[in-house]
This record gives sequence, structure tokens and C-alpha cells, in this order.
Amino acid sequence: MFKSIIYLRYDKITRQYIYKLVDDDFECEATRNIASSLGAMVAEYQKRNLPVVKNLVLLYLSLYKKYLPQKLQPIIKYIEQEKNWLDKDCPELEYGKKYYHCVLNQIKKLHYIHRQ
Repeated sequence: MFKSIIYLRYDKITRQYIYKLVDDDFECEATRNIASSLGAMVAEYQKRNLPVVKNLVLLYLSLYKKYLPQKLQPIIKYIEQEKNWLDKDCPELEYGKKYYHCVLNQIKKLHYIHRQ
């Protein structure tokens, strides 16, 4: 299960951004050609055949837990911006097609539960 993702550095030789992805099951360096920790995370979970949606929801919760009880719109706006950006710059991940709607639905459900 996802714990954290940390930006480490930019490699000028390979022109890649390097992140440290920490999970219950593994810890690794993930790289992307663009500055997107989300893109690095999706690619790594796909490669390992691990549940992408569940771990993305955990990422968004860690980033926006302060908003969840009251305001859903800032989270939705961020998720939508990430989708547009990833679909444009990393079409091979198929984020919008495979994961976006599931992640959004899970965040909305959690918001509803927190409001109870």
C-alpha cells in the first residue's frame, strides 16, 4: 500500500526526474521525463501489476486530507488538471481512460463518508 513519494533530483544526463516511491511492499526509484510524481507512480504500479486506483486515492488523501471533510472542489480540480496533463504528456499511461473516473468516484465516496 502506498506510503509516500518524494522528489529526489533531476538527472541532467538522462533528462529525467527521479522520485523515491515508498510502499508497504517495496521501495524504489521511479523516473519520468516530465515533472510528475503521479506519472511516475502510475507507471511503477502498472509495471508491478499492483492496484493503481487504490494507491492513487491514498496519494490524493495524503496530499489533500485537510480539505476532505469540508471542500471537495479543490481536490476534484487538482485531479482533473492532473488527468489533462498526464493524458497530454504521457498518453502511454492511459490515465484518463483507465483510472481517472475510478479515482474520482472513490474520492467523492470518501468525502461523503467524512461528512457524516
